[in-house]
Amino acid sequence: MSRALSVYNFSVMQMLKAGDQLFQVGGGVRHWAESPTLGTEDWGFRLEVIFLFPK
Repeated sequence: MSRALSVYNFSVMQMLKAGDQLFQVGGGVRHWAESPTLGTEDWGFRLEVIFLFPK
């Protein structure tokens, strides 16, 4: 019998411009509130940089 996971995610993003280059920066956290015995648990973190090239 498998158990459902309880995962909570929160992230923020901001679009910025440096010269003519647009890019997006952001980050987030993830918390596994409930997981199987051998499953992923605790906290996770993420940082992102996305370069944008509009047509």
